[in-house]
Amino acid sequence: FEARHKMITESLLFQPMHESIANLIHHHLAVQTDQPIIADLGCGEGSHLHKILIDEVCPPAIGLGLDISKEGILLAAKKYDHSMWIVGDLAQSPLADQSVHVILNILSPSNHKEFHRILNPNGFVVKVVPRAGYLKELRVALRSEEKQYTNEETVALFKKNYHLADRTTLFYTKKLNQIELHRLVQMTPLSWTGGPEAIESFLSQNTAPITIDMDILVGLKNG
Repeated sequence: FEARHKMITESLLFQPMHESIANLIHHHLAVQTDQPIIADLGCGEGSHLHKILIDEVCPPAIGLGLDISKEGILLAAKKYDHSMWIVGDLAQSPLADQSVHVILNILSPSNHKEFHRILNPNGFVVKVVPRAGYLKELRVALRSEEKQYTNEETVALFKKNYHLADRTTLFYTKKLNQIELHRLVQMTPLSWTGGPEAIESFLSQNTAPITIDMDILVGLKNG
């Protein structure tokens, strides 16, 4: 979680994603309320929500982060005191019915039944899903066989549960230094399947380009 925090806040690897999500919230937020609730479900240590709410100057909002990891939530609460942080399962959240105006679901699993329960009738879900090129340099380096990934099954399920109001594709490459490469390996589950030699070889680089390839989906609540 510390590596994830530093990567998100210091390397700017995900800055274009934060900007895009903030712009989509500005565009689609139809609920006229002084303080809409924006909930990041599967928030980890909270840095994505922090960057979107604070750095990108979203509408004055109540930020809420929920994650099943107690360690992640403790770190979020220590670093970001402007939002509420809750340890909980996104499949059985403690949030009230129709209480959330915007659900963020960034590179993490979804529970659409629960999302529908807590989402305001005029609210929407912003879901970020990886595409085939996401972190491809790391995946190629750490795996002997590279299977072509597609997110179409995830997108189809999203479209089944919501009216797809927006789909933004982000594709760019950023050069990371050696410290940032170490943080990337520490924060991603991709490294769990990599052998020690492959990881050591990847981390021996002084710099390396890293590709970000993702879809940002905006879904309006059906019915």
